[in-house]
Amino acid sequence: MKKLILLIAILLFIPFVSAQDKAPEEPKPTITLEALQSRLQLLNKDREQMVANVNALDGAIQECQHWIDQLSTPKEPKKAKEKHEHK
Repeated sequence: MKKLILLIAILLFIPFVSAQDKAPEEPKPTITLEALQSRLQLLNKDREQMVANVNALDGAIQECQHWIDQLSTPKEPKKAKEKHEHK
């Protein structure tokens, strides 16, 4: 019941709110050459960091692949290897 009364009160109040009651919009900032150059510098710096991160990830992937290859390749025991060499 309380929810219904609240809903009715809200619906009755809405028509009384006019466009004049709303806060005036703030003017949009103007784009300046300095602001664009500053933004470009920040973007380039971020890109350099991202490239460094990708290179680090590539190195880690290569290292993991190397160790997977090493552990996946069956190796002969050293004693068996020595026997083949002495024959």
